[in-house]
Amino acid sequence: EGYHEGKAEGLQEGLEKGLEKGREQGRAEGRAEGEKAGLEKGIEQGRKEGREEGRAEGEKTGLEKGIEQGRAEGEKNKIMEIARKMQEEGYSPEEIDKITGS
Repeated sequence: EGYHEGKAEGLQEGLEKGLEKGREQGRAEGRAEGEKAGLEKGIEQGRKEGREEGRAEGEKTGLEKGIEQGRAEGEKNKIMEIARKMQEEGYSPEEIDKITGS
């Protein structure tokens, strides 16, 4: 009878140790899964923010280039109009070129 009680106690003790070890492994795996999920979420958030910042920067750059091109086109049109009026008034092509620089 003592043998059976010892065996039962040994089994009980083994079960408790196994259960505790299982809990520890579960917590470790849960932590690892949580860290992995957190990392994936962080990467996705970083990508999203990067795309948004890139889009905003691209819009800003595009707007700046558009303004610059618009100014250049305006300058060119202004010079062309001046040259046309000078030609109408009888200026030579050399004189127009000298005055307008084009």
